[in-house]
Amino acid sequence: MVRSWAGMISYLNGGGSPDYRGGLSYTRTIGASIAAEHGGRFFKTTADSVYVSRFQNDLLNYSQNELGYTFVPAKKVVAPSSRRSGTTKHYVSM
Repeated sequence: MVRSWAGMISYLNGGGSPDYRGGLSYTRTIGASIAAEHGGRFFKTTADSVYVSRFQNDLLNYSQNELGYTFVPAKKVVAPSSRRSGTTKHYVSM
């Protein structure tokens, strides 16, 4: 069973064997993420917690933080055709 709420995902798996697993996963991005159409600073945090009964009831925790800058994607600009050569010039601007 998987449930999602406000950036957090929880799951539980009972299966047919005496192996039970469950966990929580949380992700949050503030600022210009990699999918943003504009550039800027961002902060991303990810936290995971997993319970596995098969390995002596272990609980594994993991956390990762990222701080960075997302650059504006390059756009393709097409200049008008040259009258002499009949070719089109392509420019990439950032």
